[in-house]
Amino acid sequence: MADDVKTQQKALIASVRDSLSDAYAFVRGAQYTRQVGQTTYEQLVDAAIAKIKGTTNVQTSRPSKLQRIASIQQNLVAALQVLRSTPVEAWTWGSDQEVQDKDKANTAET
Repeated sequence: MADDVKTQQKALIASVRDSLSDAYAFVRGAQYTRQVGQTTYEQLVDAAIAKIKGTTNVQTSRPSKLQRIASIQQNLVAALQVLRSTPVEAWTWGSDQEVQDKDKANTAET
């Protein structure tokens, strides 16, 4: 008898949860549909531009995409200037000039 009561209580709780879940999903779905219907193309473009410029985020700890691109460009230019000012002989390594034994290629000794 006690098992039958517990089974009925579990079924009742599951039914109430399902009903609440359905009601919540209906309300949230209607809100989402309304928001999507009110969004214009211009708003989406403005949001994309603001995201690229970094004006949407109040925090200054994270750079915008334009700032990151500028930083990457500066780093590449600096690296290329170092490469251009260094003679070619400085970039060769001793191992490039050595001829390795073909019989020992890809073994533990090499």
